[in-house]
Amino acid sequence: MRTPNRNLRLKALPAFLLLALGGSAGAATLTVNSLADGTVGGDGQVTLREAILASVNHATTDLGQTGTGNDTIDLTGVRGTIALNTALPDIASRISIVGPGDQLLTINGSSGNGGGNDGIFFISDVLTMSKVTLAGGTSQGGAGTTVQRDGAGGGAAGMGGAVFVNGGGRFTADYVTFTGNRAIGGSGGSTNGPLGAFYAGGGGGFGEDAPVMASIPAYGVRATRGGNGGPFGSTGGSAGTVGNTGYAGSGGDGGGGGGGGTGIATRGGNGGFAGGGGGAGWAHCGAGPAGAGGYGGGGGGGALCNSDGYAKAVGGFGGTFGGSGGDGSGIASPNSGTGGGGGGGAGLGGALFVRTGGTASLSNCTFSSNQAQHGLGGSGGSNGMAGSNGQGKGGAIFVMSGATVLIHNLVFSGNSATEAGSTSTDNPIVYGNLDADTIFRDGFDSGG
Repeated sequence: MRTPNRNLRLKALPAFLLLALGGSAGAATLTVNSLADGTVGGDGQVTLREAILASVNHATTDLGQTGTGNDTIDLTGVRGTIALNTALPDIASRISIVGPGDQLLTINGSSGNGGGNDGIFFISDVLTMSKVTLAGGTSQGGAGTTVQRDGAGGGAAGMGGAVFVNGGGRFTADYVTFTGNRAIGGSGGSTNGPLGAFYAGGGGGFGEDAPVMASIPAYGVRATRGGNGGPFGSTGGSAGTVGNTGYAGSGGDGGGGGGGGTGIATRGGNGGFAGGGGGAGWAHCGAGPAGAGGYGGGGGGGALCNSDGYAKAVGGFGGTFGGSGGDGSGIASPNSGTGGGGGGGAGLGGALFVRTGGTASLSNCTFSSNQAQHGLGGSGGSNGMAGSNGQGKGGAIFVMSGATVLIHNLVFSGNSATEAGSTSTDNPIVYGNLDADTIFRDGFDSGG
């Protein structure tokens, strides 16, 4: 599938897009001369990672070039594959990356090299990119905690297998190929875990699994915190404790909600954006519900209310496209799984995710064999309900409401999403609006 050519003046488009989105006019140049992914100083080699850090931190590379925070990273002299060990540093300054050609240089995600599953680029500021291939990136949400009997944690969302554009971030790509990237939702925790893991599980964070409860927890520590927020830099919600108000904390941006405590009136914490909700604690009647998932995150599982009639605590709702947590049981069974499973996280934007307030402009790019996959809901206990699966949306591109993606001359092939719709704004390729008209008006080519 190729987007239509609508205006003969498009031969000037890349330059106008770079300027319109804060490109590299007047920037310093940082030359990369190595395909490695290390940060060893004094070896005469400059890697892509080192160049990004030099730009963000205004540092000097081994070639004597100093970043200014508004820099061009020159990759034209290297050929082959840059195999990442971890995701690249947050693009927190204005950076332009220029490659030798998408057939000559590939930046390969760390998931295929034993590294993490948190994508390739996370953009907080401005990134312009041309003539490279982004391949094999995986953004997978963290899993919710599995427990013995109580409400399990919800899984987090996986967003943007190759590129995540945060709110306020701006991304321009020209002659870039995106291939074999994946966004995968984190799995919801289950309630068939080992003995001793019988307090509520925290929700999975963006890229970080929620921690597992120690077999002999310290007194007053009756749950786990939520998973941390990965590249968002936010922490998971605090764990609930023993007592009448054993409420768990909610996650920050990207963080999972904490697990509910045990006692009277406990509840799981809510997930932050992309984070899963915390499971509900095993408690007396009046127990609060499980935590809800943040956008794309799965809800936490409910639990048993263990006196005065054995009512159940309901599972938490999933965030948009996240699965809901399963309800707990209304039947007493103190040492077996009476809690509900955590909901699965969503997989959104196999190659590219653009958050509300973010902007992307794409010209002459190819998107092939990228995938958005749902996270699985966790199983419930003997009487508790299973959590539901999340959804996979936007096999190539996911555009949140309030984000802007401008396109020209794109090629799509073999992209897939597990819950793809059949409309122009929800299909195996894209979820959300792609604007093929705005490029040709309202300032991008005015005065040219």
